[in-house]
Amino acid sequence: MKDDTDTLLSHMNKLLELAELARHAAPDDRVRLERTIELASRALLAVAQAQETVKQAKSQRDRADADMGDRRRDLVAMLAELQIILEDISR
Repeated sequence: MKDDTDTLLSHMNKLLELAELARHAAPDDRVRLERTIELASRALLAVAQAQETVKQAKSQRDRADADMGDRRRDLVAMLAELQIILEDISR
């Protein structure tokens, strides 16, 4: 994930440099550069949001897996208890 963050930061820095160039460009070029910067910024934002969503989903899955393990252990303990009760009843 660190590499992903570094890559996004690198792209954002390049966009900032491009924005600086756009300030000194001819009016027609400036409009095109500003539009390109806007679209690239939106794309980078979408990538960052997708990465965050994946990170959150993984965290939720890990919590669900841990919860499932706890429930499985509880069920095994209950089944063992039930087996003991059934053995006592059959005696």
